[in-house]
Amino acid sequence: MKNTEPFASPSPMDAMGAQFAQLLTQASGELPHDLSERLRVARQQALAVRKPEPAPRQQALAQDQPGLDGPGK
Repeated sequence: MKNTEPFASPSPMDAMGAQFAQLLTQASGELPHDLSERLRVARQQALAVRKPEPAPRQQALAQDQPGLDGPGK
């Protein structure tokens, strides 16, 4: 599960996933061309169906910083 706090440290699961992805990237140069192409297509398909990251709540940010919500408020 993704952390929704903008300044929170990554969860242990996110850190492990990032480390695992880095190891796979390093080893991908040793793979045969046909296998690397299949992995590339699978990666594109996975990215196409992933859920979008939630956008930061603009209203909460404006309330925390007075003067940014416009004149007269």
